[in-house]
Amino acid sequence: MRVAHAAVVIENGGGFDPFIDGLIQASDSKAAVITAATLSPEYPADGDLGTHRDDDAHAHDHLEGFNEHVFYDPAVMATLAGKVAEELGTIDPAGKDAFATNAQAFTAGIEKIDGRLAQLKSAHEGTGVFVTEPLPLSLTDAAGLDNKTPPAFSEAVEEGQDVAPATLLEALQIISAKQVAVVVVNAQAGGAETDRVEQDAKDAGIPTLRFSEPCPTARPT
Repeated sequence: MRVAHAAVVIENGGGFDPFIDGLIQASDSKAAVITAATLSPEYPADGDLGTHRDDDAHAHDHLEGFNEHVFYDPAVMATLAGKVAEELGTIDPAGKDAFATNAQAFTAGIEKIDGRLAQLKSAHEGTGVFVTEPLPLSLTDAAGLDNKTPPAFSEAVEEGQDVAPATLLEALQIISAKQVAVVVVNAQAGGAETDRVEQDAKDAGIPTLRFSEPCPTARPT
């Protein structure tokens, strides 16, 4: 469905998908726009509004100090579901109860994730983790894991820049000293430096976990 025909548009925000705003403006859409990033309590107070009316998946800007990957933040996703249900209920009052019920069911699923994260925190709080990019930090923070990644390393990867040699050396020393129990990789962002971290983790017997931004889609063969 084209943006021009949508009644509700859900965008990530936080600099992740600015092209959506361009599509909305170009189509003269009157859709309700829900910006997920602004539903986070960590969103900067001087940022854009959350709900208003109006490639490369990794080519996006960033708000300084804010992790815009809110689709991996269970609390934000639960809030988003409620916002979507409210908006749809306004547009289609006859379906209001069904929208609310579906949002509640979704939130119940989120609560299961929260419960699992609480279990991980109880069992492993303080355990070191290395993340090549800030993508999974909402989850690792909720699980009580200690992010050992040199900030300059993950920032360079997020910005699509080369990691400075000294920073890479620092990262590899963390891996070789086994200061972390797992390495979490953004499968859609990286290069020679992140490949080296993955290889050194494998050599050290440290498991790696690969995350992605949009869900991988099957391609026709």
